[in-house]
Amino acid sequence: VIKGRRYNPMTRTLISSSNFCEERTAISSWLLAFVALLGISLNQASLVYGLNFSVADLISVVLVITLFFRRNFQLSVPWLLFFLVLSASTLFVSAFVVPFIFPYSPEPINLINGQIKLLAVYVYFFIGGSLARLRMMRHVLRWYLRTSLLVAGLSWLNLVVNVRAILPTLFFGSMRFRGLMNDPNYFAVLQMAAVAYLWNLEGGYRRNVSSIILVFSVLMSGSKTGMMVLIAFALFKFIDSTVWETKTLPRITIRMISLILAVLGIMVFLIYQDPVLSRLSMYIPAFGRLSLLFSDFAKAVSEGGSGRDRTWAVALELLKLSPIFGVGAGTYTGLTRALWNYGSIAHNTFLQISVEWGLPLSLIFITTLITLVVKVSLKEAYRTSENIMLRDILLVFLVGSLAISLNNARLFWIVFGALAYSVKGSGFDEVTRGM
Repeated sequence: VIKGRRYNPMTRTLISSSNFCEERTAISSWLLAFVALLGISLNQASLVYGLNFSVADLISVVLVITLFFRRNFQLSVPWLLFFLVLSASTLFVSAFVVPFIFPYSPEPINLINGQIKLLAVYVYFFIGGSLARLRMMRHVLRWYLRTSLLVAGLSWLNLVVNVRAILPTLFFGSMRFRGLMNDPNYFAVLQMAAVAYLWNLEGGYRRNVSSIILVFSVLMSGSKTGMMVLIAFALFKFIDSTVWETKTLPRITIRMISLILAVLGIMVFLIYQDPVLSRLSMYIPAFGRLSLLFSDFAKAVSEGGSGRDRTWAVALELLKLSPIFGVGAGTYTGLTRALWNYGSIAHNTFLQISVEWGLPLSLIFITTLITLVVKVSLKEAYRTSENIMLRDILLVFLVGSLAISLNNARLFWIVFGALAYSVKGSGFDEVTRGM
C-alpha cells in the first residue's frame, strides 16, 4: 500500500485501494465461475478423433491460465519430477523399445495422442492441488453433484416418457442409460462419485431423495461395475462410520439392528431374486444385465458384453512380455491387435497402467495412492470432513478401476491431487507456485 494505493499483480499498476478490492472481487467471481463450469462439464465426455474429449478440457485450460496469473497454480516438485520421468519413459519405450522387441510399429499420431492424455491428467492433478489450497474443492463438487442429479433425473423421466426416442445420445444401445458420457460403465462410476460426495453432506430428506435419484440412474445404466461399486461403497461406509462414529450404546444398538435387517433383506432377495429381477426387467430392461451378478458371478464377468476375463488375460500376457519398461503410451490396442487380433483395452486401471508404464513406476503410483487412502482412514489427524469426502470419492474410483480403465478419468485426478495436497508427506510439501 502506497498512500492509499496498492499494486495489482494482474495489471502491474498502482490503483486505489477501493478499486483494488473491486478488481479482486471481480477476479474471484471469474474464478468461481470457471470452477463451477468445471464441475458441470466433468459430467460430459465424447470420442473426438480417437480422443476422449470433454468440455472440461477447454475449461481446465482457462482455469489454469487464471490460476497461473493469480499465482495460485500449485505445482509439486516431487510429483512434477515423477510425471516428467513417466512421460520420458513412456515416450522412449513406445517410440524405440516397442518396435525393437515387438512386430509392431506404432503410428506417430498414436504416440502423440498417448502423450496428450498423460499431459491432460497431470494438469487435472495440479488443478486439484490448487483448488484444495484455495479451499474450493467443495465448490467444484457441489456443481458436479447438481449436474449429476439433473442428468439422473432424465433416467427417471424415461419411465413416463420415451426419452430415448427424443435424445438417443443419452443411451448406449437400446436400453442402457449413459447420460452425457460415451460409456455407461464410466457414467455409473461418475454417478457413484456424486453419491460419495452426497453422503458426506448433512442428512435430511433432500439427501435421501437425491441418493435415490442417483442410485436409480446407476441401475438404469445396466452397469455391473456400477452395481459392484454401489454395494462395496455402501458396505465400506457402514463399517467406517460404525468404527469412528458409533461410541454410545444406543447408536451401537441401532447399528446392529440395521446390520441384521440388511442381512435378512439380502437373504430374502437372493431367495426371490429371479422373479423380482424378471419383473423389474419387464419395466426397465437394463436391470436384466444385473441379474447375473447375483446368480452367476463368473458369467457376469465373461458374458453379457463384458468379456473381462479375456481382456484381463490379454493384459497379463502383455505385461509378462515387458514387465519393467511396459509398452509405453498410445501402443496398447495396436499391440494387442497385432499379437492376438484383439484390439481392446485392459478394462482394469491397475493392469492398464502396469502394462503401459511398467511395474516400477506403476507400483510407486499405486502404493502412494493406497497410502493416501489408508492415512485418511486410520489416522485421526487426517480425518477432516474434506479429506474423508475426497477419500470416499477416490475409493469409488479405486473399486470401479477393478473392472474398467479409469486412468484418464478427469475427476479421479482432480480428487487425487486435492487429497495429495491435503495430506502431509504426499508430495506437496515442496511446492512451486505461480510459475
